[in-house]
Amino acid sequence: MEEIQLTYHVCSPTKYRREVFDIEIGEELEKLFSQIAKEKGIRLLASGHWLDHAHFLIQISPKDDMSIVVKYLKGISARKLFQKFPKLRNKIRSGHLWAKRYYSKLVPKHEIVDTKKYIENQQVHHTRKTA
Repeated sequence: MEEIQLTYHVCSPTKYRREVFDIEIGEELEKLFSQIAKEKGIRLLASGHWLDHAHFLIQISPKDDMSIVVKYLKGISARKLFQKFPKLRNKIRSGHLWAKRYYSKLVPKHEIVDTKKYIENQQVHHTRKTA
């Protein structure tokens, strides 16, 4: 019997909504999310970012603690980004990349494809919104 997996859309803003994710840092962030998920046994279906926030679509077991999963993704990604991009600390004076809060929504099966498209197309979504 196949184990049940829950799919979550998670969105987390940067601390004070600082616009820190330029192209280079944003691409590295998405690579890190993928690496961290693989190392921690989290199924990452999609990730995306905009200047001041990031989205990811994950599948976890009902036994997994969502707050721990988000803590891994945010904490490890922040540490590695600060190591690779020391200039990032100048943009985030508090020393914390991520805000404490985050949004998460359980995604039903019939919405997974649309949610994945939305997350992967953040640049298009936000360009349309601000144009």
